Amino acid sequence: MTWLQQFYFLRAGVAVAWISLVVITAPASLPLAGALLVLYPAWDAYANWLDAQKSGGLAFNKGQTFNMIVSAVTAICMGIAVGLHGNAGGVLVFGSWALLAGIFQLAVGISRRKLGGQAFMMISGAQSALAGIAFIYRSFHVAPGLVQLTGYAGFGAFYFLAAALWLTFKKNARHTPCRDVPLLNMQMRARKIFWFVIWAAVLSAPAIWFLIRPPAQFGAQQTRNDYQQTRSSQAGSSSSGTIVPNR
Repeated sequence: MTWLQQFYFLRAGVAVAWISLVVITAPASLPLAGALLVLYPAWDAYANWLDAQKSGGLAFNKGQTFNMIVSAVTAICMGIAVGLHGNAGGVLVFGSWALLAGIFQLAVGISRRKLGGQAFMMISGAQSALAGIAFIYRSFHVAPGLVQLTGYAGFGAFYFLAAALWLTFKKNARHTPCRDVPLLNMQMRARKIFWFVIWAAVLSAPAIWFLIRPPAQFGAQQTRNDYQQTRSSQAGSSSSGTIVPNR
């Protein structure tokens, strides 16, 4: 197994572990949620450093180097933002990081396209950048909770796993003897089915996410707070003898 295969399997496994931690601890307190938010870019910084070291060093891997620096700075800023501005501040930093990290991942995938399996990395990078823009926008309105960010990590795990499996299938097909034609044909069909499933998942992912997300998930807490404030103001007006008309 090549280093790139091992690395992609490792990235997918860590992403799944992070998602599991978030789901198990939900609803998390602000300190715990902040720690989990800091942990994600901190791991990304270490992973990029590890990838660069195994691929010729930081000097020969500009994309990983910049991504490592951005992720490390993000982890520090994340802790400060959560401490000062709570969940909204953390989501703003997370979105900014997702945007920059996605651009760098797209660039790295383009530079590695001859190694195979990089289409998934390029798609993942582009989706990460788009998700980052969405997170930044929502941080100024009703910021999503930590559990809602697991969808972002889930797509990342999926693409890393897909890239690792693609490299595995490609390697096995390359080392199959030419005389073993039935086995070679079976592997070619398996690769076609694999690609069909991947592209079907990519194209249907937005619709699936829209259908399975809880309908009142985004903004439910804000609506509840507004309702409580309205009830309190009505109670205060009633006690002072003011009639509050029903709307």
